[in-house]
Amino acid sequence: MAGLNGGTVSATAWPVIRSGLDAGIGVSEASWALNLLRDNGIGAGPCGAASLAGVDAALAEPDGRASLRMGPATHVILISTEGAAANAGFDPR
Repeated sequence: MAGLNGGTVSATAWPVIRSGLDAGIGVSEASWALNLLRDNGIGAGPCGAASLAGVDAALAEPDGRASLRMGPATHVILISTEGAAANAGFDPR
């Protein structure tokens, strides 16, 4: 997920982003999430699959649902910030 390895948070964007966050989690491996998305027809790249891996990691914690105040009616929206080049009609050959 090299695209997410920026190293420094934008000083301009961070105050706006922080004000809308309830939680955050770091993800170091998302290949299984990438494969799951691709198997379901979603052409995400590794950075795009990180949101799914992050939700899975949060919910794997013993009190993950409770700490995120998630109940039976909770909806989770995953934002994919990257798509596979093949989905855009790009042929690298």
